[in-house]
Amino acid sequence: LITFLSEHVKETSIETDWMDALIVALDFVKTASQETKEFESIQLILISDLRGESKQEQEEFEHVVRSIKLFKDLQFIFIGREQLIDSVTEKENGHDDHDEGMANGHDNTSDQNGHEKAKPGPSNRAPSPDEKPLTSDQRRNVEAVNSLIHELNGFSTTFNNAFEEITFKKKGKKPTAWKVTLEVGPDIKISTTGYVKVRREAPKSWKRCLARPEGGEGPGTASQPLPGTSTDHVEELKPVTHFVINNEEQETVEIQDTTTSYRYGGEIVTIGEADEANCKFDAGPKSLCLFGFINRDEIAMSDLTGNGSMAFIPSDNDPNSESAFSVLAEAMAELNVMAIVRRVYRRGLNPVLGVLVPELDDDDRRYLAYCELPYAEDRRELQFPSLNNPRHPLSEDQLSAMDTLIDTMDLECVDEEGQSVMQFEPELQFNPQYQYLFQTLTQRALHPEKPLPEVPEELKAKLNPSSDLVEESEEVMKTIIQLFPTEKVEQKGKRTADKVFGEATKEEASEGQDAKKAKLEISSSLADEDGEERVILSVGSINPVQDFEYLLAHAQTTGATIESAGAQMEEIIDKFLASAFGTDLNAKIIKCLKVYRSACVRRQNAALYNTFIRLVKGKAGERLWSDVRSEEGTGLILASEAEGGVEDAEADGFFQDDKEQGQTEQNQSQEEDEDLEDLL
Repeated sequence: LITFLSEHVKETSIETDWMDALIVALDFVKTASQETKEFESIQLILISDLRGESKQEQEEFEHVVRSIKLFKDLQFIFIGREQLIDSVTEKENGHDDHDEGMANGHDNTSDQNGHEKAKPGPSNRAPSPDEKPLTSDQRRNVEAVNSLIHELNGFSTTFNNAFEEITFKKKGKKPTAWKVTLEVGPDIKISTTGYVKVRREAPKSWKRCLARPEGGEGPGTASQPLPGTSTDHVEELKPVTHFVINNEEQETVEIQDTTTSYRYGGEIVTIGEADEANCKFDAGPKSLCLFGFINRDEIAMSDLTGNGSMAFIPSDNDPNSESAFSVLAEAMAELNVMAIVRRVYRRGLNPVLGVLVPELDDDDRRYLAYCELPYAEDRRELQFPSLNNPRHPLSEDQLSAMDTLIDTMDLECVDEEGQSVMQFEPELQFNPQYQYLFQTLTQRALHPEKPLPEVPEELKAKLNPSSDLVEESEEVMKTIIQLFPTEKVEQKGKRTADKVFGEATKEEASEGQDAKKAKLEISSSLADEDGEERVILSVGSINPVQDFEYLLAHAQTTGATIESAGAQMEEIIDKFLASAFGTDLNAKIIKCLKVYRSACVRRQNAALYNTFIRLVKGKAGERLWSDVRSEEGTGLILASEAEGGVEDAEADGFFQDDKEQGQTEQNQSQEEDEDLEDLL
């Protein structure tokens, strides 16, 4: 309706009484509520330019307000032109200079020199040249509408914002208090209350299904289906589970005749109900225990986990807890520390680690924000290469282009009054997936015979950046494309003679079978599982060691040199280092390093490997570098092995520095343990 009115209906000069329309709408709502079950929510939407003169008296107006208040959860919404919305907003914020000036006999909207003053209000919208000033009837109607909004806790909006304000479903939930005692040591206990602050809310699942009964007469049956949401004449479908033996007879087994079993290797381990209950970890009753404090810089944003966050405040009617909580939160804020806690939601649930961080709300009141922390088993060790690659240094033009891109796409801008404004606020954005689901359910409930609607353009626009930002960054995007050229990398597959030279005839194929078999006998390692010969042209990630050795062994046909093949091997090792599979590729990386070092020794090119292994030392993680250090044949090439190698002292110190650093850390840890024992 809103989209249709804004696109197809134009404003006319016909004056109507908007109060009469409001009374008719109330009568319709009253009749509908008597005939149907109670609605979940009711919206009374007034769309008008407020140009007509309202003939209702003050008593009748107050009677309308009282009648609206009789409806539970009724929301009043006014939609109008931007000029009217600005006037209503000014009234709500207490800006009424024009009316006050007219009441005093002069116009306060002009200064001593006769120039018009800037109109107050939060919109700061520049008036259109074709915009006419409000009439006296419109100003009186604006006051009446403002009274309705104030009395009924409603709001006003323009046509441009009405779709998002009204159509989008705002699924609000009442905050539920979780009262718990914060235990600080054995003697200090602070009574606190936690509320869910952020949590990803998913729509209801499709597990609960309803169906109309077959046969019968009357509304709500298959013969007379109701398009509404009433469930008076529907039945719930419940799934029934049967257990059968996996054999030819498919014999049914009762649930009481089954038991829980787990496969442990080749053994089947059966666990009874009593054993299963004893295996569960008992974390105790509901609790929130403090472990200690840590600097805020020690925990990064990537270390936080869980399904949201909570806000903790002191419990009501407990002055001692309020004082203790306030002092604790302020002290944590001054010292810039966070508290590590253990949280048990209720008895029977597993304990979780969490962190309490002092924060301020919109009214500058202190509270403690809670987020969950991962255990050691929850972490993943990821090894990434350094972004500062000395082999491909960044130019000043590239750095400057990226700085310009960040500046042009900055979401924080300054308005005409010099105040900072956000062009995109994530906390105000609706999930487009959920909104489209709600709209399709509404369409199917009201019009079951019509097809489901397409995704509205307003929802699609939410998935893209602002058009203003795109226009501002268009030039710098073109510059970045030129400064960072990219090329398409095709997937490497099997290359056979037929693919390279075309399909052979039957005679050529039969003649070539004997030669291919002889070649396969000579080099069986170069054949795939299906017996087809692999033509190796570069070092791949599947068998990098074999590919590297093949290229160097067949240098006359492949044209490979130690420099070209070595560059390909270095690229493969860099890809392995950047892989998210972590320690799974460590053994493969070590094999590549050993065969690369051996080839450089044979071809007397020690500098090539020594330069690369120094780069690997800066990129590799602790686990990988520890494995490399423990393997023989991975260190620097010595001068006695190849020309251009390093001295023995330098080669020994290449790994010795890491050992000494690890020994120093171990000694420091032992000293700290001894100091702790002395204190005890």
